[in-house]
Amino acid sequence: MAGYGPKEFLLRTPKPGKYKVRINYCRNRRQAALGPVTAQLRLITGFGTADEKEERITVRLVKKKKSLKIGTIQIDK
Repeated sequence: MAGYGPKEFLLRTPKPGKYKVRINYCRNRRQAALGPVTAQLRLITGFGTADEKEERITVRLVKKKKSLKIGTIQIDK
């Protein structure tokens, strides 16, 4: 995905298993002049069900072309 956010990634019917959550920092010259970038993530599982869970994460991205591991999500059903 290119350009400024917000970005959204959605799996409507995910297969059971463990999913790695990562973000990539692909800055351009304008972003480099402004310094580090802050990413705000909202991870939701079981959306719209009694099992819905939400986690909010804020991270700073400082290195160009760096892939940052945010965590994992386990889908059991």
